[in-house]
Amino acid sequence: MKNIKPDERCCVSEAVSRTRVSVNLDLTPAARVGNVKTRCCGTPVIKREETPCGCRLSITQNLSITVPIEYDAYVSGEETQVECPDP
Repeated sequence: MKNIKPDERCCVSEAVSRTRVSVNLDLTPAARVGNVKTRCCGTPVIKREETPCGCRLSITQNLSITVPIEYDAYVSGEETQVECPDP
């Protein structure tokens, strides 16, 4: 069977229609903080300093803090409007 090229025995047809579709959407963002987790990293460093009335302690600790945040958005819309051209 011979392959037929489009210009030898074919008909080509196209249909084009134009329209306009509109919809109004309301977006409401939302965020929620989950359970915060902290973890000590390494050994704390304690420094002692003499003062006229006693002493002052300075404690330094490296921490890892995890804050899970859930992001979301709520969408609500009005009825869709379709405009068709006059025939």
